[in-house]
Amino acid sequence: MPAEFTIARKDGDGEFNDQFFSFQPDKGAVPPKMSFAVKVNYNPGFVDCRTLNNFNLQCESGNQISLNLKGHSKRFNVSFNTNSINFGEVKL
Repeated sequence: MPAEFTIARKDGDGEFNDQFFSFQPDKGAVPPKMSFAVKVNYNPGFVDCRTLNNFNLQCESGNQISLNLKGHSKRFNVSFNTNSINFGEVKL
């Protein structure tokens, strides 16, 4: 008999309502004696963000596993080439 599961954020977890973590899939069924991969994505809405969220992976049978996820987004390294600057048409 397959084990049906869902992954959901724990109630009252964190100060933000935004979901920076997502799961693919977040629900499904695992056949007996098989393994199953779940992809976890971290997509924060801003840079230099540290996130700690708690989720439950719960089976319909009542078994559950706590998932404690940490994420950190780093700043981007951006530079500009100033060897050439176009001012457009300039009246002299």
